[in-house]
Amino acid sequence: MNNSPSIANNNGRYPLEFQQVLQAHNLNFVGRGFVFTAISNFLQRYDRGYFTIVGTPGSGKSAILANYAIASGGRYAIANPQVVYYNAQVAGKNRADVFLASLCTQFTQPLAEISLQSLLQQVSNQLQPQQRLIIAIDAVDAIDRSFQSPSG
Repeated sequence: MNNSPSIANNNGRYPLEFQQVLQAHNLNFVGRGFVFTAISNFLQRYDRGYFTIVGTPGSGKSAILANYAIASGGRYAIANPQVVYYNAQVAGKNRADVFLASLCTQFTQPLAEISLQSLLQQVSNQLQPQQRLIIAIDAVDAIDRSFQSPSG
């Protein structure tokens, strides 16, 4: 069966372990409006790509990502509330196969035998012309590469 995945609607629908991380990082969050402006400008300028937030440990990267994921329909709203959140620092979430399973869960798509590329293409096909899918991945440096295949 070839079901198309539902586009994520993540207002409070992130996996429980991510909800806890998001709430913790959002506690007492202030400022950083310039980062959200830069993200918004990037989304207006490009129809696809990678926006990377780089900084030293403790500089607020995780808090920015958490606030962006939660506030995508709120104070830093963009034209698209489709933000999928993933945090590789959460116990047991530092492998590529677990990442793909989490994406499938957030898209309400059975995992079966689907590649990330195929999943993203299916979701992309459902987006409206000006709609964007945003996948916010925190703690990429925590990913365990020993479980990743040599080809990707």
